[in-house]
Amino acid sequence: RLKDLTVSRNADQKLPIQFDMSTGKVIGDNRARFTSFVALLGRSKVSILIDKWDHVPEEVKNQIWQTIMV
Repeated sequence: RLKDLTVSRNADQKLPIQFDMSTGKVIGDNRARFTSFVALLGRSKVSILIDKWDHVPEEVKNQIWQTIMV
């Protein structure tokens, strides 16, 4: 599944991602792919020694955000 997302990104195809506006949670058909992709980014860019998202440097958060938005 994650491979499908990577292939889509390489082919400049953006998958539609839907959010529940009241909770901010991802919903819809691509929910699992998006969640897996974001988790992969977090694991690859954030040190395991950081235990809270608030402690992640803004630069790293911005890198993750830029990767998601591409």
